[in-house]
Amino acid sequence: MPEIYATKLLSKFVFVKNRFDFLFQYIAPEKKEKLKRFKRWEDFQRGLISDVLIRSIICRKLNIRNFDIEFRLNKHGKPYLKDNNFYFNISHSGEWVICVIDKRNIVGIDIEEVKKVDLNIIHQVFHPNEVDMFNNFDTSVEKKDLFFDIWTIKESYIKANGRGLSIYPNTMEVRFNRENNIRLLLENIDTNRFFKQYKMIDGYKIAVCNYSSNSFPEKVILRDLDEIIADIK
Repeated sequence: MPEIYATKLLSKFVFVKNRFDFLFQYIAPEKKEKLKRFKRWEDFQRGLISDVLIRSIICRKLNIRNFDIEFRLNKHGKPYLKDNNFYFNISHSGEWVICVIDKRNIVGIDIEEVKKVDLNIIHQVFHPNEVDMFNNFDTSVEKKDLFFDIWTIKESYIKANGRGLSIYPNTMEVRFNRENNIRLLLENIDTNRFFKQYKMIDGYKIAVCNYSSNSFPEKVILRDLDEIIADIK
């Protein structure tokens, strides 16, 4: 069964320089160079916390020392762990970084902060049937809620699939049934993938895609920075 971990970002005033320097020494040189190019503090912190979070999980679950961890990228840029049957995916938005792992199945995850969005873009990212469903809602709150439900489900599939932007969101259709099960069609063909939504963090939408199993955890495991540091040291 997959496991899902989440970490909340620290404020700029809490994330002091000595803690930054400490974490920075535990990531790969190429990641350090990438982070140095970020101009916004929030983007830098999300990138750093994302990297050390998955490293801490790998250290704990696979009993691998941090400096022995080697990541590779597939042809679409999706990272994977070298020489291990271990699948993971990371997402971040707003104040949160979230990660899903599985030792057997390909997985993908997306988290999005529910905030103001230009709903005029729905024709670019929604399937025509989804647009019809969207137009049946009366209030902007309901429409915004549906937008992020559909968007996170599609993103979780795209991220699990590993093909990135080669899949156009408006070629996919999300369908909800009365049992609250989720189906995703790609170019009108059922993908036969499994999905679960989590509403455990106020103001955020979370969706997970499991490629081969309808098995999902009930809860998201919250980890603080001290726990992460203890695992990667």
